[in-house]
Amino acid sequence: MDLLETPGAVIDTVPLGEFNVVYKRDATYLMQFVGGQNVFRFDLRFPTSGILAANCAIEYRGFHYVIANGDVVRHNGHSIESIIDDRNRNALFAAIDSTNYQRAFVTLHPDREEVWFCIPETGETACTKAWIYSVRDNQWSTKALPDLAHAMHGPVDDGGAANTWSATTETWSSISGAWDARTYNPATTGLLLGSPTSTRLYQQATERLTTARCSRRTPRPAPL
Repeated sequence: MDLLETPGAVIDTVPLGEFNVVYKRDATYLMQFVGGQNVFRFDLRFPTSGILAANCAIEYRGFHYVIANGDVVRHNGHSIESIIDDRNRNALFAAIDSTNYQRAFVTLHPDREEVWFCIPETGETACTKAWIYSVRDNQWSTKALPDLAHAMHGPVDDGGAANTWSATTETWSSISGAWDARTYNPATTGLLLGSPTSTRLYQQATERLTTARCSRRTPRPAPL
């Protein structure tokens, strides 16, 4: 299916409820399964608002939050609005590196009801600054970032000791426990941020970024 009503190529697609939202640089389409000969239907929803780069849109509570072409917007597939004030909008887009802008990304910190819009600043090759939008308070803040390539919310190590072969002192006949047992609590969540420059994984703890622990599960035995 050609989306010829608007120029340019498709940059990204992100699910939203029963729809798949298709983003071009300057336009946004809704893709919906309808079956039959055509299988999918494509509707041009926002003809003048698209996306800056891949990974610059994310879903939260029935809305997409998007770094668009010259704006930061929120939409539910039917109506769209700018959520950033003029001062922060001008600062954000003036700071983006013109060569590496495609490395920008958007991520969630749902524990704090925040959406992070992360960009590489001028002269940088990875993301060095986040504009953070509080969904709860409708307020903006910024944070310096340690050359990030990606960030994602999920379970984090809560301090439990990792099980490794080298650390095991028990014998086969005396060891207890189950294979593949977790050494962390999956209900403990947080924002994890990866930096290719430092080759480190960071965890958002209170207002600071700290180096995260990386747990691994006890390996399963090879089949006989």
